[in-house]
Amino acid sequence: MRSDGPGSPSTATPCGGRCVAVNPVSERRETITVSDVPVEIGYGRGDSGSARFTLGESTVIIRFFTNELDTNGIRALAAAWIEQVR
Repeated sequence: MRSDGPGSPSTATPCGGRCVAVNPVSERRETITVSDVPVEIGYGRGDSGSARFTLGESTVIIRFFTNELDTNGIRALAAAWIEQVR
């Protein structure tokens, strides 16, 4: 893996003769458990965030604004989506 410089969030990984660039959108990540499902929460710059979980063959990504949802709101939203996927 290669970094594009000190402090650079971008990395590049060789894959089958090609180079795949990855630019993470999260500055901070944490994993919580909702309805026995691990949910990765990513907090971006400013007031953006996302919650991501995989259940069976489905991966759900929920984008939200941190100034509109607190941790309990994120948990409730993820729980509602988990029930939909199940």
